[in-house]
Amino acid sequence: MAETNSTENFGDQSLTSSNYENWKVYMQNFLSNLNLWGIVNGTESEPDAADKYNTWMMKNEMALNAIKTSCGPEMVPHLQGVTSAKQAWDKLASMKSPATSSAEEKGVSVETQQGDDAIPEAEDLVSGEPDYIRFRPLYKALIKGDWETAKEIIEDDQEALTAKITQAGETALHVAVLSAKLSTVKELIKLLPPEAFEEKSTPGNPAISFAASLGITEIAKLLVEKNEGVLRITNQYGQIPLVVSVLNAKEDMVRYLYSVTPEEELDPDTSKNGATFLTGAITAEMYDIALDALELYPELAISEDLFGKTAIAELARKSSAFPSGSRFEFWKKWLYSSIGVAFDGRHGFPKSGLSEELVSDVKSFPRVSSRRIQYPIGISEEMITDVELSPKMLTPRVRSSRLRSREEIQEIIYMSKRKASSGSRFGSWLQHLYSSCLCVVPGVKDIQKRKTKHVQVLILLEVVCSAIGRLTVDELKNGKVEDAIHLTATNGNIEVFMGLVDANPSLIYATSASKRTLYHQAVMSRQVNIFNFISSLGQREYRAVFRDESHNTLLHFAGLLPSPSQLDKISGAALQMQRELQWFQ
Repeated sequence: MAETNSTENFGDQSLTSSNYENWKVYMQNFLSNLNLWGIVNGTESEPDAADKYNTWMMKNEMALNAIKTSCGPEMVPHLQGVTSAKQAWDKLASMKSPATSSAEEKGVSVETQQGDDAIPEAEDLVSGEPDYIRFRPLYKALIKGDWETAKEIIEDDQEALTAKITQAGETALHVAVLSAKLSTVKELIKLLPPEAFEEKSTPGNPAISFAASLGITEIAKLLVEKNEGVLRITNQYGQIPLVVSVLNAKEDMVRYLYSVTPEEELDPDTSKNGATFLTGAITAEMYDIALDALELYPELAISEDLFGKTAIAELARKSSAFPSGSRFEFWKKWLYSSIGVAFDGRHGFPKSGLSEELVSDVKSFPRVSSRRIQYPIGISEEMITDVELSPKMLTPRVRSSRLRSREEIQEIIYMSKRKASSGSRFGSWLQHLYSSCLCVVPGVKDIQKRKTKHVQVLILLEVVCSAIGRLTVDELKNGKVEDAIHLTATNGNIEVFMGLVDANPSLIYATSASKRTLYHQAVMSRQVNIFNFISSLGQREYRAVFRDESHNTLLHFAGLLPSPSQLDKISGAALQMQRELQWFQ
């Protein structure tokens, strides 16, 4: 892994009462090189989305630590109790009073200024020397990757190995990991006792959580080799490293940590880490790993994660991940429907020891005639064919005693044996043509990747829906399934909508908090596929007279102007008006 030299511009500049402008330039360059300046200047504000908050907090902590550690002894007390990097930056900037600025412009020394606005001396504010001041040279050496200097400091004072060297209570290991200096981490861990790898910062973050959030797989491997217990250590939000990595969409890190993390850490009976991992994997489109997690613990399909989200809700949000959300030119559509896909088994997924005899063609999901719906591409039995399992993925692993549940899921995933027929020979010919196209036609490989994702997400959807089909009416409400199906009607995610109705037909009558039916939602969002599917189920006139809590009918919603994103799908005001009239009719 290449060393990062982005911190070299920081130098040895520490903030005092007289060098703010120079310090400001150094720190701005330093934070910019670490991609942290947006946190400090406010352009990367605190996000509302729960799944993005964790990443923002991690970056905020890194920026705040850098600012605090760069302050001299006389400035440190002014930042006590400050919890955000932007707040710290603004506070230090505000301490440069107008009187002081005027004096500097006139060439008068800042130290000669007296009065209420003058910055107090260190001895008036602090007593003793905290570790984060005492070991500031070590911090600077580690963050620059200067192992020789760091080693000299540690040899002179062995307490430096495990001392809290930042105001956030981080040790030398935390700082070395955050600096992303692989060579420094390699040397440092040789000196550390096993228990040091489980040490947490004051907020509650172990070093491996930093590695997981940054996606530095090599560093994570070093930490795990020294102490496998770090795989179970949670951060300040109760998340194990595997969950931290998937929430930050670090795929290589996710695949490594998933292969070494004890499977009981995903057990929904003991924590919400399993459900959070599943929803995170869906959000990051790592569907093969999500499927394997469901094979381990099928109940994850209906479990809420740490943010109150469920697997079906995440699938409902991802319209673009399904075939109906894809748009292809004619030749790409033909190639998409003709070529087969194969799970390549990279990284040994899934981890179950399945026989090749169980591998089958995966037919389209759900099993409802596509003639009922206007599909942009069309979901037919020919759309997904010849899903093959590579021998590389047949890696057995000791599993828990949930045989019946796993067998049921395997039956869903691998529904029938492969067929040896003329159609298969035709498919082989197309595969040969496809292999040739890979070399000469641009974009073909991307089509194959997208189709592989579609196959995986459709299988995942059927597994999740099979669990939902067993829920009672109360469980459907408590599990937020009704909210999910309304979300599909809003987004036009026809695959998830049909899957939910197929799994539990009573969901077709689900109403929102404002008493709107799915019919209302489809018309208001101009989702023709959802509207046509509901109409095909019958009782159209009966459904049309339903009113929401504001007494609005379908005609009221048809008369409302749709969102700009829906209107923009049709070019020209005349055609847009024509489509709106069609909806009203």
